[in-house]
Parts: sequence; structure tokens; C-alpha cells
Amino acid sequence: MYDYLVVGAGLFGTTFARLAADHLAAKCLVIDKRPHIGGNCYSERVDGIDVHRYGPHIFHTNDLAVWKWIQQFGTFEPFVNTSKAVIGDQVFSWPVNRLTLCQLAGRLLSSDEMLFEESFVSPTDLNFEQYCIRRVGGMIYRLFYRDFTRKMWGVSPTELPASIAARIPVRHTFDDRYYPERWVGVPSDGWGALLHRMLDGIEVRLDTSFDDLGGLKKATSIARRIVYTGRIDEFFGYRFGILPYRTLHLETEYLDGTHHGACWLTYPSADVAHTRIVEHKLLNIHQVYKRRTIVTKETPDECVNGTIPMYPVPTEANRRMLLQYQKEARNQQAVVFGGRLGQYLYLNMDRTIRLAAELANVGLTTGRRIQ
Repeated sequence: MYDYLVVGAGLFGTTFARLAADHLAAKCLVIDKRPHIGGNCYSERVDGIDVHRYGPHIFHTNDLAVWKWIQQFGTFEPFVNTSKAVIGDQVFSWPVNRLTLCQLAGRLLSSDEMLFEESFVSPTDLNFEQYCIRRVGGMIYRLFYRDFTRKMWGVSPTELPASIAARIPVRHTFDDRYYPERWVGVPSDGWGALLHRMLDGIEVRLDTSFDDLGGLKKATSIARRIVYTGRIDEFFGYRFGILPYRTLHLETEYLDGTHHGACWLTYPSADVAHTRIVEHKLLNIHQVYKRRTIVTKETPDECVNGTIPMYPVPTEANRRMLLQYQKEARNQQAVVFGGRLGQYLYLNMDRTIRLAAELANVGLTTGRRIQ
């Protein structure tokens, strides 16, 4: 008899299983329907380059306990983002900062000539569009945010909460770092290797879905509790409707030399379907000078059967549907729901770890190091 059946070997499920095994002496079984662990943060090494198979995953946090805990399982290379935005045949510094504004003006701007005022705008009671216009003005919103957001989320920016826009930094200095947190990095040998070490000594079955295992009735006969990190709407048979997700069509090329020379290029305009092109070797400082390169073009689309759900769409209508599923979830005695799919949340990696620790009801203490 297992103490926990963890459905899903993504970062949430992997973290929960590790903490339960270390701090609760729990016997865990982790299953995943994919042929690899790690969920969407999985990476694998190809020609000496760590390829982030489902988009770049950069670890960034101000949470010291989370930062210390994750480093038990591998060293991290410091990361400074060098992304740029491409509009037509022009390249701009991104995210929006003082250099972006100088590029738009075609000259060095003084503080008195900045294109918008530096001010704090609270996202409360504002939608995405309202927040952006108050923060950066209409012209910059139309250039860099409006069409990108429509492509990315498949809905009007007026239907999205301001909290999504608040994730994107805006600066009046020349600081073009995307991530402002104190600790930012990527695993030295990739997420795939680090997550394998996290699951050391824990039973894992890949290519195994919850239904393959026999569903809820069978699961409760082999485990005392179930931690379900799959789609909460799927668990309940979509009885209140399908919670929408966005996915990415990923086109990967293997090339000689260096491609565009940035970790990724962002494409905000409506005249191209894709939103980003990632150059994987530039995500790790020690892989920059590889003689070959690997690039992936990302094109957002609606998530339908057979595609991978990546981004929950946080509209008000979807929030109301989620509340119905959450009410049903509270009636489940043996099952708890967690992670991006189980909680229908747009989560950063550090928050994912923190939520898994809260579910396990354990502290993020260190001291366990896997060689």
C-alpha cells in the first residue's frame, strides 16, 4: 500500500513526492502519461546543448528557502536574459526599458523626454489593456503588447486580468533584464537531469495514465491519498465544461553556428503568427560557443485533443467554471489537486515548489544532497 499516488511527474508532483518521502517517510508512486518526467519544464541534452522541449524554463525567485532547497539537486548557472523584440525589420530592447524608448525616438532621450511617466499602477479592478495603457501609454501598448497578447491568449486583452501584464517588467533605466529577482539560473546539466535526481529512490512509472492504472476506484485501493496534478476538469469528466488552455506548436531546427544571438526573440506584431524563437544554447553560459545551434519557433494555438495544455486562460468566465470544479474537489476525501493543471493557475517554478510544500505541510529544509 502506497501512502501517496502522485499523478503527474511535473515539477509540482516531483516536489511533493520528494518532500513526502524525505519528511514524512511516505511511500510514493509517481505516474506520468508521457515518456519522461518533468512535465513542461523537461529538457534533454542534444549535441551538448540543453533543449527545453516545451519552451525555456528559467528559475527565478526571491524566496531563499526555495532557492536553497532546489540547489540540493544540482548546481545552477547564473542567467541574464538577452531577449529582444522584432517588429518588421527593426529590433528593440525587450522588455520595455529606457533603451527601447531611445530606439523608438531614434536618439538618446533625457529624463524629461521619456515617452511615459515612471509611476506605480495598481492592477486592482483593471483589465490587461487598461493596465498597460495607464502604465506605458497607448502607442507602446499597441506596438508591443496588444497583438502579442491576442496571439498568445486567443482572446481580447480586455478579457484578461491586469495581473498578466504586471508580470512583464517596465523600466526607465537601461536595465533590460527580464527577471528582476535576486536568484536567477538554469540547471548546469539541464532540468531533465535535475528532476531525475529529485526522484531518486522513488518509484516512477512513465507512459502510464491515471486511467491506465484503473482510475479512482483502483487508485484508492493501492494508495491512501492521491495527489492529482492533471486537469481538474478532466478528472470530473468535464461536467461543467472544458477549461480552456493555450498550447504551443513547436518547430525545432538544428543549424550550424549561431542563429540570432539572443536567448529568444519576441515577435509582438500581428503580421507573424509566432510569438517567440528560442536559441537553446544561449540559455546556458557554458554552451554559448558550441559550433552548432538549436532553435525553436513557438506559435500559440487553442489546446484541443492530442495537444499539450500549457497556459490556463484566466478570463472571468473560466474563473467561474473553475469555482464549480473546486467545489466538487472539496468533496473528494482521498484526492487533493495541485499544480498548474490541478489548480488551473499560471505558476512560476518557485511558486510551484512553495505550493507543493504547503500541500505536504512540511518546511523546505535542506541538508539532503544527491551525488
